Amino acid sequence: MEELIREAPSSSDAYLVYADWLQAQGNPRGELIVLQQQGWEAKAQSYLAEHAAALLGPALTDYQTSFDGMSMPAFDWRLGFIQSARLSYDSNCVDEVEVSGSHEDIHLEKALAALLQHPSAMVLEELVLPINMLDDGCYFEPLLKAIAEHGAPALRRLRIGEFQVAGPGGVQNDYDYEISWSGIGNASGAFSNMPELEYLRIQSGLGSHSCWDTPDDLGEMNLPKLRQLEVVTGGMNKTCLAAIAKASWPELESMEVWLGSSDYGSDTSLDDLQPILDGTRLPKLKRLALLNTELSDELCGTLAESKILPQLEVLHLSYGTMTDAGAQSLQANRAAFAHLKEIAVDANFLGTAGIEAVKG
Repeated sequence: MEELIREAPSSSDAYLVYADWLQAQGNPRGELIVLQQQGWEAKAQSYLAEHAAALLGPALTDYQTSFDGMSMPAFDWRLGFIQSARLSYDSNCVDEVEVSGSHEDIHLEKALAALLQHPSAMVLEELVLPINMLDDGCYFEPLLKAIAEHGAPALRRLRIGEFQVAGPGGVQNDYDYEISWSGIGNASGAFSNMPELEYLRIQSGLGSHSCWDTPDDLGEMNLPKLRQLEVVTGGMNKTCLAAIAKASWPELESMEVWLGSSDYGSDTSLDDLQPILDGTRLPKLKRLALLNTELSDELCGTLAESKILPQLEVLHLSYGTMTDAGAQSLQANRAAFAHLKEIAVDANFLGTAGIEAVKG
């Protein structure tokens, strides 16, 4: 019955059959499934609070609220299981949350490791990791090591990093920590252990290092069902860009990459982007956004002759360093871009001549 639920997590039929069996065993999850299937959310929340010890166990009981000063619920339940989770930690705010033991024992990587192995997270579909602020900085490597070790076989959506002042995404969390002060560290194994993932957003410094002083490295990216990729950073190193550019993306439809500034760790060149521009590993890509880059003018000349361009519908070159020269290069090659439904060049450095060049 559990296998049927894993195969069809959005269908309620298997859950209800399972609920009957669980209730016969005296397992509280059975009653919770029924309450939520009937839409009795108030009763379900009261029941969850009453049976938290049984449904979460000692490993997760203390992590039901975020430890980042926002006091947001960590778990969203559907039909008796955790459907989405939001695990966030700020050492400056940890004392604000009531826990059963000592606050010194609270570590987000422990919570994530427990969650990924927990029966209540059997069909976990969405995971958000906004911040992991330790005493000396924000580091995501411990969390990615937990994913690498335990996997997330049912996960469809993953968001790493949530910084209000860096990049879009509708974030309103009043947290002004700088994105380039964070590090992803060595993520080897993490992005090859989520076979069902369809959406991935990484918002972090990618030209820095981890809490263990290992340089930022996305490792091998093997995500066969990913459809949307967003990597937002103030400065991306060659190693991270190579992981993206050289990966195989059989289902990817939208790729958004923020390359960032050399002042914040970016050492990338046009050559590092060439595998993306060649498009050999991107058969379904329709939207390409190469943003926040010092390579804007070079890209304007190269894209017109790229192999990826004819299959695109949308091209975004925003938040970059494009000058009038780049805009005039687009105009000179306008026939190559004529099939696009949308092209964006906003938030660059166009003067009057550049603006005139891109009109129409």
